Amino acid sequence: MRLCANYIDNVKAYTQKEKVRNQFTGMDEEPDERLMRSIEEKIEIPESRKEDFRREIMNYIGALAIEGKKFNYKMNERLHKALELKLFEDQKDSIKLTSLVSSVTDKDTQEKIEIVKTRLIKDFGYDEISATDVLHYVAQFLHVGM
Repeated sequence: MRLCANYIDNVKAYTQKEKVRNQFTGMDEEPDERLMRSIEEKIEIPESRKEDFRREIMNYIGALAIEGKKFNYKMNERLHKALELKLFEDQKDSIKLTSLVSSVTDKDTQEKIEIVKTRLIKDFGYDEISATDVLHYVAQFLHVGM
């Protein structure tokens, strides 16, 4: 659901030429083209058809709204398939990253990670889930650079 909401937010901003609020920084940013394409490519939407597909999704959501229905990604077979494939890929990468980190991370590094998490909670008002999300967000950047 979170991936779908993120995708839809970016597609909406893209089709309406708006910006998207970054949930971590609170800053307005351009729509995340890399995210949108990573999902669209899973169902072989070529670069040349991305705008048509994005408009199709927004039109579909709009038509449901007119009928008083709420959008659920499972209602659109193509989008459902794309999101599932993307989630599978992300999970696979996450599992690889987790196993890589846990296999090479020593006790000292684990303690440093816990110190950062504790500081996020104690000094900056994060709760356990938010602190973990921030650490995962940072890990994604480290993973991209790997």
